Amino acid sequence: MGHRKYAASAAHRFVACTASHALEATIKDERTIKYAAEGTRAHAFAAYLLTGGTLEPGEQIAYEDGDETVSTIVDSETLESIAPYLDFVKQNLDSGAVDLRVEFAADVIPDKLGGTADAVFRRRDTLHVCDLKYGKGVLVDPEENAQLMCYALACLPHYPGVKQVCLNIIQPRARGETIKQWRCSIARLNEFFAELLEATSAIESNDTHFNRGDHCQFCKALHGCPSYFEAIEPVPKGNEMVTVEQRAYILDHLEDIRRLCKAVEDEARDLLLNGATVPGWKLVQKQGRSKWTAEAFEELAMLEGMNETKLIGITEARKLIGKEVDRYTVKESSGVTIARESDKRPAAVIDGSSFDEIPEEEMTP
Repeated sequence: MGHRKYAASAAHRFVACTASHALEATIKDERTIKYAAEGTRAHAFAAYLLTGGTLEPGEQIAYEDGDETVSTIVDSETLESIAPYLDFVKQNLDSGAVDLRVEFAADVIPDKLGGTADAVFRRRDTLHVCDLKYGKGVLVDPEENAQLMCYALACLPHYPGVKQVCLNIIQPRARGETIKQWRCSIARLNEFFAELLEATSAIESNDTHFNRGDHCQFCKALHGCPSYFEAIEPVPKGNEMVTVEQRAYILDHLEDIRRLCKAVEDEARDLLLNGATVPGWKLVQKQGRSKWTAEAFEELAMLEGMNETKLIGITEARKLIGKEVDRYTVKESSGVTIARESDKRPAAVIDGSSFDEIPEEEMTP
C-alpha cells in the first residue's frame, strides 16, 4: 500500500497533540534495536504457522522485513513464546470463528492512514482484532487503544454486519495477564474516526496545538519539544530568591520536567550509541554487578562443610565463608550510561548489547 503519511502506531499521540506530527517528521530515528528484529521474527513465524505452515527448531525460514528478505534459523524459544497467541486464534476458530485474515493490511483514510492487523476474524456478530505484542517491559492495554481502533476501522468494511468489535492484546512475554480484551461499540469507533479526521485535517491545515500528557512518552521529538521547555522557562534568573509561587509552578510541572529530562538523556545516549557526538559527553559502562561463574557450584561444593544442593546468593555465601567467595564470582556490567567527558571511566565499546527495548507499536508505522 506504500508509505502512509500517518501511522496507526502514533494515532494516540497526534490525536491528542496535533503539533507532534510535524515535529516527529523532522526526526530521523536511527536507533538499532535488537528487540525490533526479535519482534519481526516472532510475527513472521506466527503468520507462517497460522496460514498452514509448519516449523521445527533448527530449520531455516525466510521472511520479509520491510524491503529486505531475512533468512533465519527457527528457535524453540520464539516458538514457545508465540504459542499463547497461536492457541488463542486457533481456539476461536475451533469454536466457530470464521473469515480469518492474517497480516491483513487495510486503509482507514485512503492513502493516508492504515495499518496491518496481525489476525482478524468474525465470531458470531463480533469482529475480533488480534495484536501480538512481543515486548516484555511495557504492558499494552487494549482499552481505548488507538492503534487497534485504527486496525478495527480499517477492517470493518471487510466484515459487513458485525455489531461490535473486540480488541485483543496477546502479550506472552510480559508479566501479568497474557491475553487482554476490550469490547468496543461501533458507535465508539465512529466517534474515534471523527477524532482522526479532525486531527489530520488540523495537521494538514497547519492549525495544530501542543498538549503534554502520557501520550508523549515515546514521542521521537520529546527531547526538543518547545512545549516541554516552557515548563521550566518562567522561573527568572537573578540574584533574588525564587518565590514560593515560582517554586509551586515547578511543582505543578514536575512530571513534565522529569519526562523532559529523561527524554534529553535518552536521546543523547541514542546519538552516542549510533556513533554521533554529543559535546562534553561519552558512554561508559555501568557499575558491574557480581554473579557466579559457570563453575561456581561445582567448585564450592568441594569445600569442606558445604551441604547446599543449589547456589545461594553471593551476599549470603560471603557471610558463610568470607571473601573466599570472590574467587567464584565475576563482575559484569548491565549496560552503558552517559557520563561527562571528565569522568575517569573509559569510553565504552559498543557491541549492540546495550540498546534499550522500545515498545513494538512504537517501532513500525
